[in-house]
Amino acid sequence: MIELKTDSYAEVLKESEVPVFVDFFGESCAICMELLPGVHEMEKEFEGKVIFASVDTGVERKLAMKERVMGLPTMAIYANGEKKSVAGPKDIKSLDDVRAFINGFLENK
Repeated sequence: MIELKTDSYAEVLKESEVPVFVDFFGESCAICMELLPGVHEMEKEFEGKVIFASVDTGVERKLAMKERVMGLPTMAIYANGEKKSVAGPKDIKSLDDVRAFINGFLENK
């Protein structure tokens, strides 16, 4: 999983030939920390279809604000450098929700 920082964020999103899934998380978010290991494992499941990346909102606050992350967990999928789909705290409560979010995007792209 690529750890995105303010200085590398736009470059990674624009240069990727496949969609980029970004997990916005914070260490103080219990569900984020619960999901994180499973999300890392999903990287293998979607290999070649989606690149997995993460943003620690506690460290990258300005980046989270720029991307309009209003609550955690928030997950987004970017294609060609543009945000195409977002799932927030109301949508993501389990690893099944994360998987459904990614599959839903892939089926409709």
